[in-house]
Amino acid sequence: MDNKNKFDKNNQENKAYQMQYLIMYKIHFISYMKICILVGFAMGVLLGILFFVIGILGGDVFVDIGNITLSGFGASVVSLILLPCVMVFIHFIFSLTSFPVLVLVLKITRGIKIKAHLRKAK
Repeated sequence: MDNKNKFDKNNQENKAYQMQYLIMYKIHFISYMKICILVGFAMGVLLGILFFVIGILGGDVFVDIGNITLSGFGASVVSLILLPCVMVFIHFIFSLTSFPVLVLVLKITRGIKIKAHLRKAK
């Protein structure tokens, strides 16, 4: 492969990873669920780390699981582990209930403009 073709191929690959503006008219239900669950996991990790740091620094962190109540360092470790799972579950339920609203909003607004790095899936 000569240098010109190599440059063209690299340039095309770089264009695929550049930010692009798109207008989303519809989204598949499973894709919407994946996005919501990923956001829930990210929020759970962030909150888990936050409560873990608060617990390590001596803040009041409490966790109630049924009849078991934990506080302090134990509660912060449990928060670090359980909060991502809890937030995934909450966002799963949220995705089920909010999808029809999103579809309605997309119809009313004739789509929304988003900016993202996209490439075709294999």
